[in-house]
Amino acid sequence: MTLLALVVADLLCTLLAVLSASLLTPVAPGARRVFSTVLYLVMALAMPFIGAILIVAYAAALRSVHRKIDRAEVEPIHVPPAARDFRLQPSAAAPGGIAGRLAGSRDPRQRVAALSQIASSRFFDQYRLLRAALKDEAEEVRLLAYAALDQREHENTELLIGLRRQIDAAGDTRRLHRLRGYHAWLQWSIDHSAAREMAAPSARTQEPARAPAPNDGRDDAGDATLPLLAGLRHLETGNTVQAVAALLEARRRGAGGAIVAPHLAAAYYAEKDIPALRRLYAEHPELRLSARYGPSHRFWLGSCS
Repeated sequence: MTLLALVVADLLCTLLAVLSASLLTPVAPGARRVFSTVLYLVMALAMPFIGAILIVAYAAALRSVHRKIDRAEVEPIHVPPAARDFRLQPSAAAPGGIAGRLAGSRDPRQRVAALSQIASSRFFDQYRLLRAALKDEAEEVRLLAYAALDQREHENTELLIGLRRQIDAAGDTRRLHRLRGYHAWLQWSIDHSAAREMAAPSARTQEPARAPAPNDGRDDAGDATLPLLAGLRHLETGNTVQAVAALLEARRRGAGGAIVAPHLAAAYYAEKDIPALRRLYAEHPELRLSARYGPSHRFWLGSCS
């Protein structure tokens, strides 16, 4: 075989190998194959015959691991309507977890899939994750986060409007009290969730609390739930004067002293009324046994060792 025949054979092998390798190489939808084709052509020409074999083998190896590297299996999470008020807790520790993929995945499609699951599954810190996604570099992720936040606000508004309609139509006092209690709990849950999940002072506003649910003059003076939840909402939004008044009213109506005391102490502390805070803790020595409030109790009464 002459030298010219060898060169022609090498060129034919090179062209065939480059064409085969280019077709075998997986690329993202809409991406171009120019870079990979040029790279294969350079490798094949630099190493006659051997280069053609190497680029085909390399392209075949890439094809074999396509959709298996840096891609987690995404399965939708379906929450039944009866559990709509539950909050799931996403794990930020697992790289393949939903929160981990949203924060660390380089593929915007994975971040979109993770954000879709967060929006549809009512995660505990859903609001924080959605707000963080507003700064994502991918436009489709930002648009989905905006839409999810808007949908969340719409759902909350519809729930409150529906409850107010049921309260207006309530025919007996017992049903009215239950609906008003659920309305207060839902309003507290929405306000508290936003303030806690944002975890920023800007989440706490000095605006007046929302108007309570209507009661059309019927008496519910014996229900301690409404003033307790109102006090928690005032405390969460920074209206400490109203929080103290509402929490004292809840205690007057029969709410457990040990339940009201820690929140009332927080309101007194925000008001810089330290003597009242210490008197309150002195009235409730049982809080010293609480794993959550015991350290605060011992600190303010000067019994820390």
